[in-house]
Amino acid sequence: MRSRDPGCCAKLSLSLLVGLSLVPLAPGRVQAADPKEAAQQIAQLQTAGRQAYKDHNYQAAADRYRELIQRFPDAAEVPAARLNVARMLLEGPQKNPDAAIEALKPILDQQEFPQRAELLYEAGLAHRELGERLFTKAQHDSAADAPKTRAAAKEQFELAATHFSGAANAFASRGGPIKVSETESISVDFEWALRAKCDQAEMLNRAEDFSATLAAIERFLDHPLLAKSHYQHLALYQHGQAAFALKDYPTACRDLGKLAPFADRGIGLHTQYLLARMHQEMDELPEAARHYEAILTGYEAEKKMAQDALRDGNAFRDNPDERLRLEAIQRDPPPEFVRRCELQLGEIALADHRYADAAGRFQNFLKTNPPGELLAQTQLQLAMAQTGAKQFADALRLLQPLRDREPLAEAARTWSARAFVGGADPTKGPAYDQELNKAAEDFRHAIELAGKAKDPAA
Repeated sequence: MRSRDPGCCAKLSLSLLVGLSLVPLAPGRVQAADPKEAAQQIAQLQTAGRQAYKDHNYQAAADRYRELIQRFPDAAEVPAARLNVARMLLEGPQKNPDAAIEALKPILDQQEFPQRAELLYEAGLAHRELGERLFTKAQHDSAADAPKTRAAAKEQFELAATHFSGAANAFASRGGPIKVSETESISVDFEWALRAKCDQAEMLNRAEDFSATLAAIERFLDHPLLAKSHYQHLALYQHGQAAFALKDYPTACRDLGKLAPFADRGIGLHTQYLLARMHQEMDELPEAARHYEAILTGYEAEKKMAQDALRDGNAFRDNPDERLRLEAIQRDPPPEFVRRCELQLGEIALADHRYADAAGRFQNFLKTNPPGELLAQTQLQLAMAQTGAKQFADALRLLQPLRDREPLAEAARTWSARAFVGGADPTKGPAYDQELNKAAEDFRHAIELAGKAKDPAA
């Protein structure tokens, strides 16, 4: 998961937490005979919670705020305590988004809560975490269960987008009128509003509502203060990603090209991938290949950087999300788009008749355990490359189980025939004739399948 505060907002987390602990909503009752004694006990619990947070003991901090809520349920400090509980449940290494949502539910409709913007933002984070977990689960589910799990993930992403949108509006309203000046720095509230808008756009992209992404973030792209924001590149990335998905390549190229030299943490490599895909779609194959190669090289450099950074055990005490991100780079397989670079480079080499290079690329991709829908297609492409490289026996072994598998059967039969012809040895007499007969049979089947594809009623 991306850190909540990658830019100048990295130091906001603690200051917001402290503020939340001190701002009451309105006078309320406490369950103690002596109001003065109750106030002292509340203050002690708040202090203990803040200290535990400073010590990175998120569970202890959450426990202190829960104790405040349980012992003084009618106190004015309870809404802020609920928000702090949710923060602890989402910010520590052991995240509990379900419990965070339960903590926030009683105060979600409190329009006058001074920290309503932070409240909605934390709700968005909780639903995003749930969506991420479901999305990951869907990748390991059976073919029957995966669609249902993906639909549940999409629902969580949509809920997160709604909360992030509300948070962006609340931050912007709280910041007051925006004054544009070349010398004036961007306000904290406006920076948070931009961040929340970027998070909303990310969730809409994850929910595949790309038109909504463009509508949500478009007006921010022309705002004169965007150039001063740490989130300028993130906004351009999310907007460009949505434009790419909608095949609006001019807009996507304009947005994503501004992110060069693609050094942004967490988005730089994927930005290059999207640009590479567009170059490939437009038959600008050398440009696409350069991007794919740069991604593979960049990912290896990122892994080494993560390994070096994690050697210092105290380096990320104030940024546990960054530690989790770096640990995931070390522990997990490369992201799918990185793995697919080998596939795309194989396709480019195949189109350029560099068959041995293409075969090596496809074999590298197959070693990454591609998803089922890509496995058979890549096996077919590998067989095509092997046929071109005159590795006929290897090609035929791959093609055998694909010859009757729709929708690949026509191509598999065609390339099987070519492999039989290529591998037939005219000095072998009857064996040579047998190979040619097999080729003829495969060609005949391929022609029949092509005819059925053009006229299904035939």
